[in-house]
Order: sequence, then C-alpha cells, then structure tokens
Amino acid sequence: MAEVKQWITIKGRHIPIMEGETKEDAIKRLKENTKKGPEPKKTTVKKVENKQEKKPEVNKEEKPKEVDKNSVEYRTQRVKDALKYAKEKIDKQSYSWKETVMDAQYEYDIPRYDVPHLERAMKLYAMKKGKFQDHYEEWDKEFRKQGVNVDTLLNKDKKLEKVHEASDLLKGYKGYSADKKLQETEKYIKDNKEQYEANKTAWLNRQKELDAARDKYIDKDMLEILSRDEARFLVNDKEHPEIMAIKEKADKMFADMKEYEKVRDQYYDDIELLDKKQSRIERNEYGLPDFKKAVGEYVGFKTNDTGTSYYNDQLEKGNAKVVEMTPEEYIKECAYYVFENSTLEKTLRGRVGDEDTEKYAKMMREGTKFYTPYLNYKDYAQEGLHRAVAAYMNGIKKIPVVIVGNRR
Repeated sequence: MAEVKQWITIKGRHIPIMEGETKEDAIKRLKENTKKGPEPKKTTVKKVENKQEKKPEVNKEEKPKEVDKNSVEYRTQRVKDALKYAKEKIDKQSYSWKETVMDAQYEYDIPRYDVPHLERAMKLYAMKKGKFQDHYEEWDKEFRKQGVNVDTLLNKDKKLEKVHEASDLLKGYKGYSADKKLQETEKYIKDNKEQYEANKTAWLNRQKELDAARDKYIDKDMLEILSRDEARFLVNDKEHPEIMAIKEKADKMFADMKEYEKVRDQYYDDIELLDKKQSRIERNEYGLPDFKKAVGEYVGFKTNDTGTSYYNDQLEKGNAKVVEMTPEEYIKECAYYVFENSTLEKTLRGRVGDEDTEKYAKMMREGTKFYTPYLNYKDYAQEGLHRAVAAYMNGIKKIPVVIVGNRR
C-alpha cells in the first residue's frame, strides 16, 4: 500500500498525495471517488414474525345520501307513514277523519300537494270502519252535549234575541261592487253564460262533422305513412263546398265564444287589480291594532281549546297565545293578513247568509260554546270565520282567538 507523501487543503477539504502521485492526480482521484460515492454497507435484516393477531378491518360507515324530498319514492313513503298513523288514531279514538288528516299532515310534514291523497284515503277508511263523520257534524255532536247558561255569562235577564244583519259590516263600504261598469259587465257575463256553454257544445259537434267530411277526401295511400289527423290536415277545405259550409258555422260560434271569454277574462283581471288596490287602502285604514290577553269566560266560545291537537299543543308549548278581539277585527285580520289581496267584501262573500253561519248563530243563542278560532300568520291559515260572522250577527262584542306567528 502506497504511503501518503503530502497533504493539501482545497476549499476546506484535506486531500492526501500518495507516493509517485502528483497534485493534479490527487485532485482527479478525489473527483472520481466523489462521483461514485461510498459503497453502501450490506446489512441483513432479520424477519421478525408479528405474533400479534391481525385486527379485522373495520368498514368505515358510509355517509347517508341526501334525501330528495321531492322524489316520488320519498313522498309516497311519507304518505304511507301518515296513513298508518291516521288509521291508528281513528281506530283508537273518535276523531273525525278531517282532524285526523290534519294531525297526520303536521306529524309527518306532508306537503300541501300530497294532502288530497291522504284525505281521500282516510275518508274511505273511515266509511269502511263505520266511523265517517263530517268535520262539522263532529262539532255539532260535541256541542249538543254542552249546556252553557248564556244568561249567567251575559249577566242579563234575557238571552241574545237581536240578530244583526251580517251585511251591516259592509255599511259605507266602497269596494268594486259599487263600480257601475263592472256591475254591467257582471250582468253581461251572467246573462250570456248559458249561450256561451251552448255555443261551446255546438262548436265541438261541428268539429266532429268537419272531421267526418274531411275523411271522405283523404288520400288512402297517405294513411299508410300518416295518422288520420295528419292526413285530414292535407285536405284542401276550399275545394269542397260542404266542408266550407260547416267551417263557416263553426268559425262564427268560435268568434262568439272568444268574444265572451275576452270580456269575462278582462272582468276578472279588473276585479283582481281593484282587489289589490282596495286591499291596500283597507289595510292601511285598519292598521295594526294590539290585542290584549284573553281572560275569563266568553259568550259562545271556549277560551283555549281550538278542537285540533296541533294548535292545542302549540298553546301548551308556548308557541301560541290567546288574545281578545271583536268579531269584526277577526274578519279583517283574515282579510288583510291571512288571505292574499283580499277585501272585506271578498272575505264575507259566501259567508253572509250561509247555511253554516245561520246554524252557528242559532246554536250560540241556545248556549253552545264553540272551539276557539285561530289565526296562523306564519302559514297564512285560519279557522273560525263562519263562527266570527255568527258572533257578529248575535251582537257578541268580544271573542277569544289563538294566534300563531306575527303579521307580515
């Protein structure tokens, strides 16, 4: 082995110069060794057996897929669950089928467009079980069990004898019913409705005659590649006088129908615009009255029982309150804050002189106490409008009302 003759230092590195080696040779040798790098030491790795038992692999729980609440499968399942719930309630208790449907709707969050399916099914089920009772029939049955002394509540010697005219609510009212032009249009629509329906039926019959007349002139070969309706379209009506005669009569009827529909549709558009305008005027005049808490007994009404488990539960949970208002205020609250673009006249239409209203007014005079009306500002819902009108007719000054949410 060659001995080191000399050491030199270049850039901080000590380089040996061997016997018989020049300085340049030593630097060249160092460069070559640096490129190759040191030889790695060979190491033997002993395999160590893992005596521990392998743990079973645990499958990570998959995240639940988001449910599409608008899918047919989801909606169908919800209605099925609600049906099962409602049937159990009818079997165990004497709820009316409508009350049961309402409970099931809120319990299972059934959207409004699926409620008709639930109603039809429950109505049939109640009929099969012999427990079918209409909503108001169930009320009447409950009312007849009660015997409230009206004289005691009124602190008077006489019962409620004076019956007010419900139309008194509209005294001084200046709604669209006072518009002479609209009254004339309404008369025209009523007077010509029968003729319009007759023209519509006759026009449909003329269309059948036209189809039969055109069938005589259809190219038979065309029926192999076209439908009959498409082949009829290729017949030139002007070349056949009999077809043109039928068509002229049909066109005259169609023109008369369109004229009637144009007047009718414009009338309804005008009514809608006036309703919106009148509703804003009335609501601004009415304002936002405050109502004090209902306390004590009320003529013709229970104080905190709506007759529906949902709203009674809301009362118990503190999500609703019972306030006192006049019957007229209840009617206006419905018109301006529950119904859309409604007016006092529009709200009372169909309820003044109505059979249910007259019946409830008579029952109140006989001592029946009705369920508490409610106003749901959150969901734009109400129940008790007929009862409020009946209370007004009987001269009742204050009624209890369950309120959910705030006016919008």
